[in-house]
Amino acid sequence: MTNTNFKELPQDVQDKAINTLKAFDEVNVIFEYGEYHVSTGIALKKEYAPDHKYIGRYFAKDIFSPEDRIVNYIEQFHSYPIEYKGAKNWDMLHEMDGLRKRGKQAIIKLVDGNAVIDKVIDVNRQPGGQKA
Repeated sequence: MTNTNFKELPQDVQDKAINTLKAFDEVNVIFEYGEYHVSTGIALKKEYAPDHKYIGRYFAKDIFSPEDRIVNYIEQFHSYPIEYKGAKNWDMLHEMDGLRKRGKQAIIKLVDGNAVIDKVIDVNRQPGGQKA
């Protein structure tokens, strides 16, 4: 079984897969009932839709650089992955917890191998300033 090239998927499906891969190592994409579905798991069913098609399995390691994966881990889990070799700023992680409780997210970047907060975004608002 061959995967459909990731870049050939519709942009919204790519975006959903990328967002999921920030916290998981792999996703599966299927097409069924006229829609794409992105999931971290897969199950066998008794019956399938007439248009059912397995699109592919995609891995975080193929989408993100090692540095991106470290940043994703810190942003998602407010912790440091084992691969992280920079200085560990526990106060920053506690600040990130507080931001999340207020509906905000810290965007992390690596500076000389050390994680720092680059900016803070309001996750309760969609692009264009509309409430989610």
